[in-house]
Amino acid sequence: MPFIALILFGVLAASFALIFELLATGLAAVSLSPETLSAGTLGILLSIASIEEIAKYLFLRQYARRFLTADRCTLPYALLCGVGFGSGFAALEFFLSQNGVAAIPAPALIGTAGLHIATSSALAVTLFSSAQKTSFRFFVLALAILVHTAYNATVLLLP
Repeated sequence: MPFIALILFGVLAASFALIFELLATGLAAVSLSPETLSAGTLGILLSIASIEEIAKYLFLRQYARRFLTADRCTLPYALLCGVGFGSGFAALEFFLSQNGVAAIPAPALIGTAGLHIATSSALAVTLFSSAQKTSFRFFVLALAILVHTAYNATVLLLP
């Protein structure tokens, strides 16, 4: 049951992030064009990555509060949780791209899944370890946001 919950938490986090991303891009009234990578475009990419990574952090934290016990706080378990959660998060993006809602090129979907699994795993490891300090958790969150922004910019620039 907890692994099914992980995938569902990932899908819920992606849904939560999607709502805020639509609001942010709708209020900014900016379209992302692959020809130019301006400061405005980077700002939008940074805000989208921030929304997604913060949603992951919040939903993984809620998962830990509901399902995590002290005997499960191991590195392999945290990594497995990150894989399940990231797969759920990526599943919604895959579903939306296959139904014409989002324009994600097919090769980028594999990279997107890998990105979400990697960042979710990093966040899960830091969240599920009681030895990690809050400042380190926010450092990992900031690093995940930067990696996500760089990936989005790369996908936007590639044909």
